[in-house]
Amino acid sequence: MKIEVLKLSDEKGRFLLRETSSAFVNAIRRSAMAEVPKMAVDYINVYDNTSSLYDEILASRIGLIPLTADLNSFILPEECECGGEGCPSCQVSLTLTAEGAKMVYSGDLFSMDPSIQPSFPDIPIVKLADGQRVMIEAVARLGTGKKHAKWQPAVACGYKNMPKITIKDCDKCGKCIDECPKQLLSLNKELKVKDLMECSLCGLCEKACALGAIEVGVEEDAFIFVVESDGSMPVVELMIRSAEELGKKVLELKEDLESIQKDAGVAEIGQRRRT
Repeated sequence: MKIEVLKLSDEKGRFLLRETSSAFVNAIRRSAMAEVPKMAVDYINVYDNTSSLYDEILASRIGLIPLTADLNSFILPEECECGGEGCPSCQVSLTLTAEGAKMVYSGDLFSMDPSIQPSFPDIPIVKLADGQRVMIEAVARLGTGKKHAKWQPAVACGYKNMPKITIKDCDKCGKCIDECPKQLLSLNKELKVKDLMECSLCGLCEKACALGAIEVGVEEDAFIFVVESDGSMPVVELMIRSAEELGKKVLELKEDLESIQKDAGVAEIGQRRRT
């Protein structure tokens, strides 16, 4: 497989993948959304809440705030020696205390671990009026997107086949140019495509041409892959961890198949001895 970086920042990435299949690209997508561990608030302890929001609403809002974390310093609760009861190896506490007429933001959360911080400090949580107060302890743990959306590091992750537009015997009538919703076609001395990757494959230009001079298709082994992080980790780290998690699944399958093969071989030998 060949990878070409089209656009890359900590928040967004766009890649061109060649010499691969839709099954593999979709596996990477699913792994990024459901298998990559991420730190998020699992539950909260409410000591005081006189705001206009119910405790459950506060818990939901705080749980969806993306947190930055050194993932190598924590382990999943189900894999921890404490059995998921809670210890410094698998969880961290954040506190929130605010009162008076003000807007409470994600940046008001105070973490017991400096490496665990809200990715964006300006996410509104609750608006307090005069005399209102909130005092909350939030417990953050590692989890995966297959359990809850709050543990999903990829907020937007998708792909499409690389478009392929073939033009031949064009009479330069210009009807296809008017039909293209993205205005990707231009006509000077000949009909040309401005930005092939932006084609949505709607096929309106093809339908507008009575001569059949333009044909819209796709490259079966090339894909434009787009991913956006929620801020909990850079896109590059997200994609690397996605590939690692997919590799673990493949390795587990390989080991299971080898075990089945070994057991089948032992059973066959035993059958031969009995006969």
